[in-house]
Amino acid sequence: MTRGDTVTVATHRLGELVQRPLVIPEYQRRYCWGPEQVELLLADIEQQINAADAPPLFLGTVILHQEPATGAENSKDNLVDGQQRCLTLVLLLRALEMIEPLAVKQLLQAQFPDNQSQRNLGANFQQIERYLATEPGIRLRSNKLALLDQLQFVVISITSIDQAFAFFDSQNTAGKRLS
Repeated sequence: MTRGDTVTVATHRLGELVQRPLVIPEYQRRYCWGPEQVELLLADIEQQINAADAPPLFLGTVILHQEPATGAENSKDNLVDGQQRCLTLVLLLRALEMIEPLAVKQLLQAQFPDNQSQRNLGANFQQIERYLATEPGIRLRSNKLALLDQLQFVVISITSIDQAFAFFDSQNTAGKRLS
């Protein structure tokens, strides 16, 4: 780490995370979540929303590379790790019609050059909309503001891109290798 580089670790609820200027950097892998991952996420959220006085649902770590403002560009938080969860949650917020006032709506404008990412995003959005038409989904709709407070992440914000990748590598070496 060089002088001036900083690492900040903080707990953020979804309501705080979606107010950050999150972007998907060009180097990020494609969006590959499918129906199984979306179903598991929705089941976890459903269980959380239905539990009275439960502590927030921990949805893992998000690693951000903070880029300062340059010229006409505003500062931004590049998603180094957590893209799949964040994008899927943004799809859920969009389906719940909660996206407009949020800074994170720019994630929906991300460019995915590969067709597979575009198909996965479209299919997952449709899956979420179908879920929201079910009885549990209707309950979630009626309690949608609780999402912003009940879902929690550990957010690691890093100003050095090299350090951000080092954190990413250490987070992901214990699991299945990325392809």
